[in-house]
Amino acid sequence: MVARKVSGQTIPRVTATNIINWSELNASSSFVPGTGIFTAPRTGTYTFLFTFDFASTVINDGSLVESQFFNLTTNTVLARVYKTFGQSMNGSTAAGEDGGASRPTQAGGSSTVTISLAAGTQVVVRLYHNLTSTGSGVPLRVTANPLDPANSDDGFNNLTIIEH
Repeated sequence: MVARKVSGQTIPRVTATNIINWSELNASSSFVPGTGIFTAPRTGTYTFLFTFDFASTVINDGSLVESQFFNLTTNTVLARVYKTFGQSMNGSTAAGEDGGASRPTQAGGSSTVTISLAAGTQVVVRLYHNLTSTGSGVPLRVTANPLDPANSDDGFNNLTIIEH
């Protein structure tokens, strides 16, 4: 199964949020694009590859983004992948940093996990972050025109699920 995000979604600060409203590129009856729920068709081993990119924002030093592969059947996190951000453009005047300038930066990354699932297990990909210092969310970077292959905002948020 292969899907990409082409519709906007804002991820709230410090709230694990399901990634929903995918555009499925390689249809599978095991994946519901609107909810982002994958249901394992058989007991076996599955690899999930998730890439993400947030829209530009001022990022706090020492912040993180956590990709979660969440089992809806048991309400547990099957796997977590962390991406941390050290020095950013947050306006700090500390020596060696950005000289007090506050500039937007982009947070993005990829996560790959291989896990064993029982038939019927429902899994959704979630994101958790503390990128900003306020309670506001940060939107995912998505294309305004999914039909334009030259669009620079296209192709940053993708999900691939492989059954072994």
